[in-house]
Amino acid sequence: MIIRVLNLNYEEVTNNNFPKQKIREWMQPYISTYTIYTFPQKTMLKELKSCAIDYLTLYLEMFSQSEEITDTSYRDEVEKAQKKYVQDLTNNDASRKMLGRIIGKERANRFFHEVVV
Repeated sequence: MIIRVLNLNYEEVTNNNFPKQKIREWMQPYISTYTIYTFPQKTMLKELKSCAIDYLTLYLEMFSQSEEITDTSYRDEVEKAQKKYVQDLTNNDASRKMLGRIIGKERANRFFHEVVV
């Protein structure tokens, strides 16, 4: 059971606080009404940090109350979808290239593979 229930209108939150960005074609299967895809201005850093901490807190709350998947066919389906996402991210995400310009390609690749995927 989840302790906290969010009654947020995500469309309203994103429209009022974060500038929308065009979502790339490869990302479409992974988008939901809860997705916030944006490149906010530096002036929004405080709000963005607060949003990220709230999201992480809720995620960890939900995770701590979740049950292990025991249905092997469902678990296989979830693992397959996760591998597909990691593959799509690895093949298509441009953030590694941008990060590579800042910290170097080798460090960016290491960060990407050890932290992101």
